[in-house]
Amino acid sequence: MEKADPNDIKLTEFVRSFSEPPELLKEIKEPPEKELTDFSSIRSIIIPTQVRELLKKLEFLAMIEVGKKPCMNDLVFVDKESWMGAFYRNRSGESRKGNMMQIEQIIDQTITAINDLQKVGQYTIEERNNLIMIILRTLRKAKVGILKLTETYHDSPITIAHINVIISNIDLQLIKFGC
Repeated sequence: MEKADPNDIKLTEFVRSFSEPPELLKEIKEPPEKELTDFSSIRSIIIPTQVRELLKKLEFLAMIEVGKKPCMNDLVFVDKESWMGAFYRNRSGESRKGNMMQIEQIIDQTITAINDLQKVGQYTIEERNNLIMIILRTLRKAKVGILKLTETYHDSPITIAHINVIISNIDLQLIKFGC
């Protein structure tokens, strides 16, 4: 009489395991019904329009890549070395100095919005803190994009100095709130 190969037995058991439901599946039951939470006491909150506009601009600044120049009027980017980009910027009245001033203005408006939200007003403390954290998170992302401009404008010391001052202003806010 021939002995059965142990591998054949294991294979047979393995194949049989597919025809029989596993023990775990036999014991699955319907989950108990959850109690519905009463949300009637929870206030709905919306990001103020002025803050939404700032967040859009900060998100745009966060998208800056090395070798790209932002066009702040149309919120688009052009290649640093492109003749078409230079033509576009000239045609739309964009300039390095003007862009730096606009970026600085966006950061100043952001800081003002944060300060305004800290005042007692229409929001609870938790709502104010949540709004401020959204702004700070986006400001931190914008900082990364703005820093990339130092590489794009590496040949302009005054522009790099301007960018460094803007970054210092951002850092003061992030440090103030522990971000």
